[in-house]
Amino acid sequence: KTLSDLRTLVRGNLEQEAQGKEEQRQEIALLEQAVERTKFGDLPDILINEETIKMLGELEEGMAAQGMAFDDYLKKIGKTRDQLRLDFAADALKRVKVALLMRALAATHQIIVSEVEVEAEVSRVLELYKDTKEQHEQIKSEGARQYLAGLLRNRKVIQWLKGQTKFSLN
Repeated sequence: KTLSDLRTLVRGNLEQEAQGKEEQRQEIALLEQAVERTKFGDLPDILINEETIKMLGELEEGMAAQGMAFDDYLKKIGKTRDQLRLDFAADALKRVKVALLMRALAATHQIIVSEVEVEAEVSRVLELYKDTKEQHEQIKSEGARQYLAGLLRNRKVIQWLKGQTKFSLN
């Protein structure tokens, strides 16, 4: 390939990435707007606590993926695990509300994911990890299938929300 071809490829990739980030930003704004317009009763503390634990785990995995020990990260920012969990509480509450809203909208509007759709997503993910065969059993597991079904359902709910004029961001 020529230098010109490489520049074109890089430019296209950057534009695609920017477009994806903008779409994600709009979807987050749409979900935040939907949550703001929804009345929630008292949410059990255990839901928020479990979400903060999940968020802490996600951060810990991210640090490990970057080659940093989580305890070193905590020292660097001058916080304990418990302090970090407290910092996560507001975002955990938002995440719980979004999850509850997504589930309620899917049930109310009969937004379902078929077994065929789940199977197609499993196949797509298997193709992404075709070089790491050791992960195939995990990807095919019932837990992974349920996770993928939830992701697909959430995508459908977001598409449904985008179609509702009362939630339009434009």
